[in-house]
Amino acid sequence: MALTDWALSRGYRQISQFIDSRDSLSKLMSLTPSLINNGIRANSKKIVVVVSDDNSDMSSSAFLSASSNVFKLDQFKLFGFVGLSRAESPCIHNVGTAYMRLAELTNGKAFNICEQDWSSHFETIIKDVADITKTEFTLPSKPKGNLVVKIDGQVITNFSLIDRALTIHPDNFPKNKKYDIEVSYLP
Repeated sequence: MALTDWALSRGYRQISQFIDSRDSLSKLMSLTPSLINNGIRANSKKIVVVVSDDNSDMSSSAFLSASSNVFKLDQFKLFGFVGLSRAESPCIHNVGTAYMRLAELTNGKAFNICEQDWSSHFETIIKDVADITKTEFTLPSKPKGNLVVKIDGQVITNFSLIDRALTIHPDNFPKNKKYDIEVSYLP
């Protein structure tokens, strides 16, 4: 398996790295500081999808402890195609206990790796990722005056408006929490 296509602020960077079925979390931890130092914003959301028929050699608590030195838990979400149990996932080598626990702790999801059709799971991942990364909003009408945008009561200026499409820069949003956006027009 290869860790590829880490999104950077200006395009993509492919990293070729062999990852064994048991060491994806430890490899991720060893690569993350370098990736953050080379373009991934430290306060950005990190979405990880694990596909493994095995369990991790790093427990979820060890991963969370190690990751706390690099990023906050509220910036990380794990989705896993893993063995849920021997009964549910007869094709596995080991139950993916660490991956399931991390998916639970990060509000991600764990899916059965042995299922034949993963398309509904990909739709779930796409929707979840879109929900936490949405930064563009369509206003009901084109502003007739100066636009004022507030997030949680704080006026922001880092946004763009083209016709009715309001795009707010992701750095304006509070970290992994619900927020209130208020848009008003000044005459």
